Amino acid sequence: MIARYFISSLLKDKTLWGWGVGFMFMWLYLGAFVFGSNATSQQGWLIDASSWFSIIGLISGSLVATTISYSIYYSTSSLAYGFRYTKLKPGSYVFNLTAGASLVSAIIGCFIILFTIVLFSESSGYSIIPAMPVQALLLFFLTGIFMFLFSLITVILVNNYLGMRSSSFANFLPQLLSYIFGFSEFGSPLPPDVVYASPFSDIPRLMYMTFSGKESYLNMSDLSGPVINSYILFASLLIWISVMFVMAMALIRRIKAKSIEEGRHV
Repeated sequence: MIARYFISSLLKDKTLWGWGVGFMFMWLYLGAFVFGSNATSQQGWLIDASSWFSIIGLISGSLVATTISYSIYYSTSSLAYGFRYTKLKPGSYVFNLTAGASLVSAIIGCFIILFTIVLFSESSGYSIIPAMPVQALLLFFLTGIFMFLFSLITVILVNNYLGMRSSSFANFLPQLLSYIFGFSEFGSPLPPDVVYASPFSDIPRLMYMTFSGKESYLNMSDLSGPVINSYILFASLLIWISVMFVMAMALIRRIKAKSIEEGRHV
């Protein structure tokens, strides 16, 4: 029941559609037509499209996370009292919102996949099709789970221990990390240990693989360096989701009622 209303509210959120879909379309258009590509073959264009798809897929997930962060931020007081005096259970709340966030992320992922196909096919003159579209949608689903848990944990930690004056930073932290790790793929490569350990590196590299059909290199800008093992990336992402789920379940039971007025004095 909660999941249905949560999904409905997210799908009716014009800001989420504007930033999560419209803004992502703009980035993909720039990647396909403005920044262009030096590729002279279909395979070369597929690699370029995969690189843009991987970054935009990560950023779109972070925009869902920001929307969810604000939702949790405005609900801290009602959740604190609801868990104590109503039949609402913390576990049920987390399960339902996790399902809702992952589904909405997958829906937005459908648009990202479609935009990438249409724009890069039109720009290149080739038929640019993802190698593993089903796996790409599954990855958007997992990205939604991760981003929701990350947002929930961040907002509760800020609410309980740092004060609501830090809420703006907490709400935009997923986006900040997504831009840092996402666009770092085009610059100097991060150390392999960081790539494997960071979920914000795991997600775009796995998305790259689902679109191109090939595992990524450490240096994505010129496809050099050692090949990154996708199985380790996937295992790392699942471990992060599992650990964060346990943390979320523990923290949600300790959420404190705070006035949102405190956050307005930033």
